[in-house]
Amino acid sequence: MDFSKYVVGIPMASMKMAMAPAVLAQDRIIKLITLPSFITDLADGLYAAGTEAKAAGDKLIGEGGNPGVRGTLSSSADSIAGIVESLQKGVRLLNDATESVAKVPGMTNTSTRLKEAGKPIFDSTSHLGELSGSMNDLADTLASVGESLERLGDHLHHIGEHARSLVASPYELR
Repeated sequence: MDFSKYVVGIPMASMKMAMAPAVLAQDRIIKLITLPSFITDLADGLYAAGTEAKAAGDKLIGEGGNPGVRGTLSSSADSIAGIVESLQKGVRLLNDATESVAKVPGMTNTSTRLKEAGKPIFDSTSHLGELSGSMNDLADTLASVGESLERLGDHLHHIGEHARSLVASPYELR
């Protein structure tokens, strides 16, 4: 395109003065030109981060028949609680046997040894019970983290879509 017909009669000094701000702001103008591409990349990154956050939340909470980490921990805690009940029943039976043996003349030492043998089992049931409770607490905490991650994912999706809409023409909106 020939611009000479537009600038005929305009003094060169005036043209230089008119162009000076554009020349001085050249770096800023280039940055402004690349801004839509940057915003699009940022929007895509936010949307992808949202997808990852939601997926992590789903893994913690579980979805679609998958129990997730929460379900697995809860199930394990329930199994340990079942073991505790069985061991407690065994300790009660052992104590009953100890009392019965103590009534037999000459079996006091045997009764004492049986009672001593039951103590480690009883202690184990206490520790296993605490472990079961801690696992349930951990499962609840992880579920809370999972729910937070899912909400974060939703927010990141929304922000990504909004940022994308800022630079898209009305015909390009996805």
